[in-house]
Amino acid sequence: MKELCYGSVCSGIEAASIAWEPLGMRPVWFAEIESFPSAVLAHRWPHVANLGDMTKLAKKVLAGEIESPDVLVGGTPCQAFSIAGLRGGLDDERGALTLKYVELANAIDDKRAESFLKPAVIVWENVPGVLSSADNAFGCFLAGLAGEDVPFEPGDRPESGKSNAFWRWDGKTGCHVPKWPQCGCIYGPQRKVAWRILDAQYFGVAQRRRRVFVVASARTDLDPATVLFEFEGVRRNIAPSRKKKEIASAITANGAAISGESLNPCLHAGMSPGMKSTKAVNGFRMAAFGEYIDDETASTVKARDFKDATDLAVFSSTGAGFWSEGHGTLRAREQESHEHLVTLAFPERMSGTQHAATKNTSPSLMAQNPTAVCYEVRNEEVAVRRLTPVECERLQGFPDGHTLIPTEKRKKVNSDELAYLHNHYPDLSEEEAAMLAADGPRYKAIGNSMAIPVMRWIGDRITKAVCRQKEGSETKERKVKPAAEFERSIFKWAGGKFGVLEQIFRYLPEGKRLIEPFVGGGAVFTNAGYQENLLNDVNADLINFYKTLQREAHSLITLAHRFFQDYNTQEGYLAVRNAFNKQVYDDLHRAAAFLFLNRHCFNGLTRYNQAGEFNVGYGKYKTPYFHYRRWKPSSVRKGVLSLYVVILLR
Repeated sequence: MKELCYGSVCSGIEAASIAWEPLGMRPVWFAEIESFPSAVLAHRWPHVANLGDMTKLAKKVLAGEIESPDVLVGGTPCQAFSIAGLRGGLDDERGALTLKYVELANAIDDKRAESFLKPAVIVWENVPGVLSSADNAFGCFLAGLAGEDVPFEPGDRPESGKSNAFWRWDGKTGCHVPKWPQCGCIYGPQRKVAWRILDAQYFGVAQRRRRVFVVASARTDLDPATVLFEFEGVRRNIAPSRKKKEIASAITANGAAISGESLNPCLHAGMSPGMKSTKAVNGFRMAAFGEYIDDETASTVKARDFKDATDLAVFSSTGAGFWSEGHGTLRAREQESHEHLVTLAFPERMSGTQHAATKNTSPSLMAQNPTAVCYEVRNEEVAVRRLTPVECERLQGFPDGHTLIPTEKRKKVNSDELAYLHNHYPDLSEEEAAMLAADGPRYKAIGNSMAIPVMRWIGDRITKAVCRQKEGSETKERKVKPAAEFERSIFKWAGGKFGVLEQIFRYLPEGKRLIEPFVGGGAVFTNAGYQENLLNDVNADLINFYKTLQREAHSLITLAHRFFQDYNTQEGYLAVRNAFNKQVYDDLHRAAAFLFLNRHCFNGLTRYNQAGEFNVGYGKYKTPYFHYRRWKPSSVRKGVLSLYVVILLR
């Protein structure tokens, strides 16, 4: 199968490529304007062009200057829809890029249509805040993808001043604010669109990161809902039970920890002896301003947090160390004489000359000065550290050092950092170390990116869906037999179409599935050569026969043949008809009896009286025709009989 190619906009440090390249997908171009992420792209993917401004790509696609990929992926800037960005929405130029994304998607589909290629698959990511943007930005985006001129709304608006499940009344602005559901799908005139909030913590990283993912496509052979909603097993977002641990560990720079248990494959713990303490110490995650939770997951890695330390705090436990002199640096070596690091919180009020200790701490968590409780182990002197860039990379699923690239700007490197770098890069000189990227841009780029495991899951679902369709199209093309090879219907049926099949087939279009509202004896669908057949008929016994034939063909054919052999007399016929009318047969025996009655009754009539009883008399045929050879189990293949859905009209 030809590998899928994709174009990426608002590429950042390319979470999509890290996730999708192992799946066999190939990037054809990127589009990123910020300097540091662009430098990462140039360093990690020198063979892929970075086209810069995404707003100019639609014209380039239509002009044939750049390739029209199979997949378009991007996460347009989320700041316009987040609390941190003050929810500028579509009025913010960053939010308006969302509509430019739709314009690019339309251009790609138009260009692909010129070459008779199938439409692209669209993948988009953003923060959950977009679902409640005051200007209904999400409804505008969905309408653009689906091909509607008017924005979609989540539901009926209530009266002014009131709220409901779909709208919240904002007293300050005097307007309704939409509340879109966390998942859903829309089938528009141009595309099918599905969206869903996925949380990275349930995909293998120790980070609570809820994001809205949208998958859309105009392809007739791919339903975005099957990509986001259908699972091979149970539901994914079931939060696991968690228990408090004995000791909270601190992660050292080279992956070693003092003690504890592993949180995930990226953050390793338990590599060194445990601390000697009789009190449990919990790590606190900042859930909101003034609110902390000790549930063993990190907060969302955010681009705006590159100067903050919202989660982890540690203190000394082995006596003398460097804490009295300052903050200190996470050491590169596993065996150090410096203090162990464990979780800490500050007192409520503390001046710059004070140090934090375990006594006189605030019992409450204050919004203006978030606090929590800590326990001393051997020493009361404490210090704080934030997550390191490599830990943030792990929380997103990136390989270690993905953003640690050479730059043109020199920075100061202290002895501890140099020791850490030499531990991982033995041949690195001091001058080369000084030219590596600073932490600030790395934090920002990582926080703006996507969680790798979530993107890999989506990419895997897309490739499997496309692969299934390509395999099906290669092996199951519609093939109409010559008239001399047409198979006669197994039933005698009034109004049968066997004699006019050639004329009918001239008007049947190409496609995957045939829909027959009046299937009757089945002469059309058994010879038309479609991959799937949706059959319908007012006769319940006829539909029961086709369903039973699909489900247990061998048993039905064998049983029906016995009916033909054992009951081909008037007495036998009446006995079968009587049992049939008394409803004593199960579905299998009733299907076999129905075929027997149809073939042995007078003139092949199928007639019921007002009581619902089959009332046609015996036809006195010596050797009624039985399609044993044509309807043997090997002949009932999917291409001949595939009841995708059966609708029974009574």
